[in-house]
Amino acid sequence: MQINYSVITAALIAFGFVSCETAVPPHAFSGRYYGIDSIYTIDKLYQDTLTDTVEIYLDVTDLYNGHFDIGNHKGFWVREGELFENKININVHPFSGKIRFYKDSIVLRAEYDESNYLVKHTSTLTR
Repeated sequence: MQINYSVITAALIAFGFVSCETAVPPHAFSGRYYGIDSIYTIDKLYQDTLTDTVEIYLDVTDLYNGHFDIGNHKGFWVREGELFENKININVHPFSGKIRFYKDSIVLRAEYDESNYLVKHTSTLTR
């Protein structure tokens, strides 16, 4: 049995042309951001406010076509959110708010309002 190397070479070259698609780079806003999250829990009944600060990170994942996932190991703030004027609406229940994008930072403002409590998150994160 004789191996025809020219046929094998031609097949490998043809396969190389088919599998070499131009990669689309992720959006400039993609990546990991680090910062401090200030959490305000307001007890409406007793007019009392608890404040807590925690270190957080958020991963911004480009889903392409102007859509992003934003979250971390604790969960998501945005699932398949659409970027519009450098802002994405927070769309994970029960929170509402926005994440604004700047050159090397993001600002998160979110709140959850229930009958007895109002919970607010404010964060500024940088790369």
